[in-house]
Amino acid sequence: MRKRGINVAVSNQGISGDTTAGMLNRLDSAVPDGTRVVIFDSPAANDGNNGKKAHSGVIDHDGNVRTIIERLRARGIAVVALGPATDAPIAESAGASYCGRLYQGVAQEDLAGPRAGMIHPNPKGHAAIAARILPCAMRALGKKG
Repeated sequence: MRKRGINVAVSNQGISGDTTAGMLNRLDSAVPDGTRVVIFDSPAANDGNNGKKAHSGVIDHDGNVRTIIERLRARGIAVVALGPATDAPIAESAGASYCGRLYQGVAQEDLAGPRAGMIHPNPKGHAAIAARILPCAMRALGKKG
């Protein structure tokens, strides 16, 4: 965005292994007043894995995704949602712009897991993700790409 002359500040508030319940609990502290756009990646796999271990039972993934987006939209924040295709109708009905799966289009060799079951992109993978998400973020800011 800066290369296109758009002055933005970007803050990554993601926590590896987080669930939608964890995101919902820290939403207000993680997203300060004045935020214009949130790029929200739904941790469906984390919800599934951690929901099985949760003492209170299965995590309400769909309800949490909807609540997160609705709370952000109520604050006037545009939301670009990423996640599995099953999240698209939930995200869009809550007022978000769905932008596909996070790793969509990233070459397998640009994804590596530090330990079994975890996937994280290398620098080339991050660049591919940023390039794919850029048009969605630009639209959310009301800018033409």
